[in-house]
Formats: sequence, structure tokens, C-alpha cells
Amino acid sequence: MKNCIYCGSNVNMTVDHIPPKNLFSNPRPQLITVPCCKKCNLSFSKDDEYLRLQLSLRHDVFPHADVQKNWESINHGLQRASRPGLKMQLLNNMMLVDVKTSAGIYIGKAPCISVELGRLVKVVTRMMEGFYYQHKNKRLPDGIKPIAYSLNDMNDLDVEAKTHLVKCIDYVKKSTITRIGDGVFSYYIRFLDDAPDYGVFLCTFYERVCFLGFYVDRN
Repeated sequence: MKNCIYCGSNVNMTVDHIPPKNLFSNPRPQLITVPCCKKCNLSFSKDDEYLRLQLSLRHDVFPHADVQKNWESINHGLQRASRPGLKMQLLNNMMLVDVKTSAGIYIGKAPCISVELGRLVKVVTRMMEGFYYQHKNKRLPDGIKPIAYSLNDMNDLDVEAKTHLVKCIDYVKKSTITRIGDGVFSYYIRFLDDAPDYGVFLCTFYERVCFLGFYVDRN
């Protein structure tokens, strides 16, 4: 394919890695690449870096081997003089929160960082476009759009919504799981039999952070 799968341009063509290659330590596994123009590719870099940083700072992700191997690179990115905004953003979004055990016992306060979930979702929906191309060998149709939600932030849903969520997860998990790297990333994707451009997507970063996505009508 000679055109960017994101904007359709055929100028200054390169490739985009899905998921972002910065999530993996060296030596990297064989990664999926999709046709992408240089303009789009450059526009993705800040959100890709933000995704890696926010995932790596999670207490349940930080011990992962690939995060530990990448930590010097992550820290270097924060210290770069050309990128003061990211470091300042983290500092401005720090706060103290109450910490409780799984039994609900209060054990004190701990620092945490507020996350711009929209930026993480932006990366995931871009990946969904890439995986659509990978599985269909064509760009996502103009009338279809990817939407995604963080499963880690859905504890407050009502019973009906959670039941629907479980059905969607069960549906997509009937497809074959694809694993990339040693516990760094995995995903399921399944398209509807009677409407093959529509479907469900489920991915997991570092075996801890999950997103559920849908290919739906743009309108």
C-alpha cells in the first residue's frame, strides 16, 4: 500500500509501529508495521512517550522487566531540555490520595499522578486503525471510527453496564490472542460476521492495563 492508513497521503511515506516500539526493551521482538506518512508519524511521538511514561509509573507495571530495562531511556526523556513540558506536567498533576487495603482498612496517604486518559485512548484508537489494516489489508472505511475505553476505570459502572461489558469481552475472547513481546502487549480482535467492518478490540499492556475498543459508525 502506497498511502498512509491514517490520512491517505502518499507523500514522504514511512511506517508506524503498532503498538509503539518504545514500549519494548532491546532487543525488540518482531513488531507490526503499517504504512504511514512522515507527518502523521511525527505527530504520534509525544502521545506515545506519554503512554509509556504513565504506564511505567504505575505501581503494578513498574516491576516489569521491560520497564526496568527502559527506565534509563524514560528518565532521560524527562530530563531533556527540549521537553520541559512533560516533566512540569507530571509535577503539576501529582497529589496525595488515601490508600486502603483490599479489606478497606485505611493505611495512610501516598503520592499519585493524575492521568490524561484521553491521550492514552488516542494512542489505543490509532493502534486500532493499524490493527484493522493488519487484519483487513485496507484502511478503515471513512464511515467507521474506533472508540476505546479503559477497563481499569470502569469500577463505578452499574450492573447492567457491567453485564454488557462482560458480554463484549466474552465475544472478542472467542478469537485468537496475539502476544507481542514477553508480557508487554497482547490483543484480541473480532469482526462481526454480518457486518465485517464492525467489531470489538481488547488489548492489555504489561499484563495489567486493559482497554476495550469498538469499531462503530462514525455518525
